[in-house]
Amino acid sequence: MDPPTVVCPPDLEVTVAGWGDNSTIVHYDVQKPQISDNSGHFESRVIGVPIDLWFPLGSSPLKYEVFDAVGNMGSCIQYIRVRGPSY
Repeated sequence: MDPPTVVCPPDLEVTVAGWGDNSTIVHYDVQKPQISDNSGHFESRVIGVPIDLWFPLGSSPLKYEVFDAVGNMGSCIQYIRVRGPSY
């Protein structure tokens, strides 16, 4: 069997609400990765998501991993970029 194919959603760039803010909530899961696998059965997980969805200033990688029924893995990385306000 072939490993799963995973295509990440586009990288996201957001801006914090105001001066002094050093993080913001990002709903990264609005777009889902595209997954295909010839086995038809797979499990997926996302690594790197803050528990409270507050992403800090800078760039944070999210790694999407997909495992099929026989243990093959496919993955991709999406970046969440949080910028300071531009006044």
